[in-house]
Amino acid sequence: MSAVQLKDHPVWKDIQEYNTPDKIQAQIAFMVYMELCEDKGWWNMKTHLCQELSVVFLSGHASRNKPREIIIPMSADTVLNPAQIQTYILTVKIPDHHTNSVILAICGEDSGTVYYKLTDGLVPPDPPDLTDWKKYRREEIPDLKRHHVSDQTAMYINRKQAKTSNAETNEENNT
Repeated sequence: MSAVQLKDHPVWKDIQEYNTPDKIQAQIAFMVYMELCEDKGWWNMKTHLCQELSVVFLSGHASRNKPREIIIPMSADTVLNPAQIQTYILTVKIPDHHTNSVILAICGEDSGTVYYKLTDGLVPPDPPDLTDWKKYRREEIPDLKRHHVSDQTAMYINRKQAKTSNAETNEENNT
């Protein structure tokens, strides 16, 4: 995104109004915001400021049916220890929204972003029935897409053949 577009974007203006001392973290927050909205298709994305830590963070839904998540953008140069991670989990909050996890969006110099979901304490695994269902769905969706593409291709070929045969019939009738 060019500098002219960046300074005119309403979300960038909102982030600048937070007036945080770490301008690089603010730029990274905007980059992550754009990636989540434009590339990953997240819903209802919002920017926030954690006054206590002077950190711009984001919140949004990975899909329509998923709960709101908190995303903390940071540079790959940021050094974290377990105590700092715990501070982020306990401090970065949205009013009237309870969660025991945050997603760290770690951005490299090449603008590649890696996402890590961190929780407060251990999270029990899903029950076996749910795990089996998720695995089935993961395998079923590509098959459904493949069948859909095959069906659409067959329909296209049939239409194309029908047009060609109609054109040949019209030529024979005209002669």
